[in-house]
Amino acid sequence: MSLSLLRIPALINPSATVIFLHGLGDTGNGWRSLADYAHQSQKLAHINFVFPSAPYKKVTVAGGQVMPAWFDILKPAQAPGGQDEGDILETVKYVESLIANEIAGGIPTSKIVIGGFSQGSAIGMTTAAIISEKVAGFTCLSGFLPMKDQIKNELQNDVNKDTPIFIAHGTSDKMVHYSNGVASKDFMIDDLAFSNVEWHSYPGMAHSTSNQEMVDFFTFLEKTIPADGPVNCNADFI
Repeated sequence: MSLSLLRIPALINPSATVIFLHGLGDTGNGWRSLADYAHQSQKLAHINFVFPSAPYKKVTVAGGQVMPAWFDILKPAQAPGGQDEGDILETVKYVESLIANEIAGGIPTSKIVIGGFSQGSAIGMTTAAIISEKVAGFTCLSGFLPMKDQIKNELQNDVNKDTPIFIAHGTSDKMVHYSNGVASKDFMIDDLAFSNVEWHSYPGMAHSTSNQEMVDFFTFLEKTIPADGPVNCNADFI
């Protein structure tokens, strides 16, 4: 898979990378403000941000409409087996290639965070469960874990079981229901034995983000992939 991506380099002493996947119908450029906000803090100015753009696919639940999608959605997100598993696994391989690119560029796996929003979050959770490379962390916003049974019974890998994972969801999300986010978080803890899950619930937040979520997200990055040298501790996140 060879796709376009937006790369926002670190402002100072690049020593970490966040690879962040967008949601259905979006592009990598739709999340560039994440890097812009983060880089306002010297605590996060050392981080490279990589925002890949999904290929255009026919999306079954959208009447076959063609749009950027990491995987085809065959049924609503709440329905078991509602996603194209081949697409998901192909996208995880693509994420692994992005990790390899960062390693080749001098960023160690201990300073790489993988994540995304909605569909991108689903890829982030799947990546956490099945890849063989241990990374610094995962950030999963307003998403869900697909293909749960196949992951549990056939694909799961233990290497990231103690890796920090930030999972966040709004209680008023009508696209990926809040209950699905909770169930996915619980499955990762109870069924897949992830031991370092940080859960955040945002009352009234829809299928979107919020200032508080971003503050929590950046705090997670600060402690998971901190700068190697001293920073200005008076800097704000936003």
